[in-house]
Amino acid sequence: MSEFGEIKKRLIERKETLAHLLNRVENSARRKLDKSFEEQAIQRENEEVLTSLDDSLNDEFEQIEKALYRMEKGEYGKCEECGKQISAKRLEVVLYANSCIKCAD
Repeated sequence: MSEFGEIKKRLIERKETLAHLLNRVENSARRKLDKSFEEQAIQRENEEVLTSLDDSLNDEFEQIEKALYRMEKGEYGKCEECGKQISAKRLEVVLYANSCIKCAD
């Protein structure tokens, strides 16, 4: 495996998990509203939470796809802002980081 083989494996696993979660969120959002007004109010609140969660999950999914693409191009681990190497510690914490700590601030 490449220099980032373990990170790539973790990115792919996280991407698969996110795809599963996104599918569940979408299925939950498609449910029909209950006939009871009180239940509808609760369901609408839940829809707002699901929409927010969906946005967050989609965001992370896209970041992971970009990181995997950067790996394919040999650009993973380099800051997109300054071009310097992103620290290994940062990449361990934020697998899809595309900027170094200095540029991220």
